[in-house]
Amino acid sequence: MFDREQELEQLRDITLEYMLEDANLERELRSVFFFFYGIMMEGPNNEREVTGCSFSQRGLNTLLVVKSVLGDIPQVAFVTEKFPIGCITTFGRQWLQDRVKWHSDKYVTT
Repeated sequence: MFDREQELEQLRDITLEYMLEDANLERELRSVFFFFYGIMMEGPNNEREVTGCSFSQRGLNTLLVVKSVLGDIPQVAFVTEKFPIGCITTFGRQWLQDRVKWHSDKYVTT
């Protein structure tokens, strides 16, 4: 079993140069960073606060559900792709282009 330092050492083997050798890998890694740091941890954006997300398997695809609150209204957005990384990339692109389709969260009562 690894301790934290051993784990970090193995992760350091993945260098920036390695990541930049493959444009698809670079795009995916930047998408993950943007999703988790630029969207999930950012705080309110245009009065919308992202409050969580979940991934689930749907047959051979992955479903990403992103939860948010706009004002006092709980909402969700859905993205389906083959892999979780595809969901993150697609959602990030929609976010940047202001094309996320938000729906009322029918599982939250106000």
